[in-house]
Amino acid sequence: MAFCFFSAATLELNLTFPGTCLSFLTLTSSPSFRYFSSSELAVEHKNADEVVLVTDIFSKGYETTDEMKVELESNNVVISHELVLKVLQDLNAAPEVAKSFFDWVSERENDRLSSKSYNLMLGMLGVNGFVNEFWDMVGIMKKKGYGVSKGTFSRVSEKFEKERMGSDLEKLKELYASGSVDNSIEKEDCVEKFWRVIHEMRGGGYEMEKGTYIKVLRQFVKRKMVKDAVDFYEFAMTGKTKPSVQDCTYLLRKIVASKELNMGLFMRVVRVFKDSGNVLTNSTIDAVLKSLTSVGRIGKCNKILKALEEGGLSACDPMKGKIAFQLSSRGKRLVINKASDCFHKMVDKEGASYAGYVLELLVNAYCRKNWAMDACKLLSDVVNEKELKPRHSTYKLLLSKLLVQGRFKEALNLLVLMKSQGYPTFLDPFIEYISKTGTTDDADKLLKTMTVKSFPATSVFLRAFEAYFKAGRHNEAQDFLLRCPEIHP
Repeated sequence: MAFCFFSAATLELNLTFPGTCLSFLTLTSSPSFRYFSSSELAVEHKNADEVVLVTDIFSKGYETTDEMKVELESNNVVISHELVLKVLQDLNAAPEVAKSFFDWVSERENDRLSSKSYNLMLGMLGVNGFVNEFWDMVGIMKKKGYGVSKGTFSRVSEKFEKERMGSDLEKLKELYASGSVDNSIEKEDCVEKFWRVIHEMRGGGYEMEKGTYIKVLRQFVKRKMVKDAVDFYEFAMTGKTKPSVQDCTYLLRKIVASKELNMGLFMRVVRVFKDSGNVLTNSTIDAVLKSLTSVGRIGKCNKILKALEEGGLSACDPMKGKIAFQLSSRGKRLVINKASDCFHKMVDKEGASYAGYVLELLVNAYCRKNWAMDACKLLSDVVNEKELKPRHSTYKLLLSKLLVQGRFKEALNLLVLMKSQGYPTFLDPFIEYISKTGTTDDADKLLKTMTVKSFPATSVFLRAFEAYFKAGRHNEAQDFLLRCPEIHP
């Protein structure tokens, strides 16, 4: 069959959910659309078989959850949101089995549970006398932001009233009256209709246009329906017209910036992208890091990087430097030290030839927190042990910070190290330090450090002398003059 494309003209989407009568999607009338009725019956039959199979597996009472998993996998059962709902509905008269199934899904396939799933389970617990479990479930739902649906409230309140459970009934009424009613159930029903339609159209040989994909995905994201956005991305990646690398990056950014960071959803997107033969780029890391930073989650970057590496992407040197800098900018010494450890490992693994940029970022991070001595130790270690040549700008930055903190001796040692690597001297911070707070002994040491072929450097002598006068320290200038030997032309 030749593939056709369904677009916004064929599949008109409305994600605004007006009032209680929600119209998630509307299909324009088309005679060819009825073509899918037979495929729908086939899908329903398959779903019915899976429901019976899952119900039977969890009714057997296996000793371990792993045994259940093996049984499901051997029968090619894939847990989906729709399957969870159907199984719970089928187990309505067997609450203990239903609870066992629900707990198993919650532990292993938590993304497949929704407000509707929780309300189905909550209703079963309430009407079957599992009162403690009922209130425990209410507490869990509150943490997830789920409320009690009108249907669940009606069923359970009727049961509580019939059993004369006055205190529980009043507690439930107060909960419901406080605004804990869940209108998202109706929204979920609309989403289910949406999925039925697009699967039906795919089954009939229709493919989705790029513009339709972008429009629907952005509506999901706008409505903070991140899980649905990921499901939709997975669906689109199995079609003929696949989302681009930029679409993948966009979705990853939205996942890490959502209210709660869901690494399961993040990994699903990375895995689907990789399995389709695509390769992530460093620009993806950069974009994701920016999103993490924007919501104050840069500390989660290790998890994100691990997930991206599993997707075949390893950060380059400059990118690792940026990560180290962003981590260290949080201001915690432990975090900066971890970044420093990562830098050492990176140099050991990849060599020192391209590590100068990363080192400068780390040194800058230390200096911003007034930890110049830590930066000095780091730089000295990698120069002496790893034979790394820092940038001239790195030396200049660190020299200035050391002198600001009164670390003249360490700054002088660093100056010697800088000269040994062939860089021109950087006198400005030394002259400023000596003229304002330094002693004549300090000036003498600087002069000796700058001595070439047994003669003091004339320029250093003159600049120091002038700086003393400019700072109004005439006595120090006189003392400095007396200490200096005769300068030969």
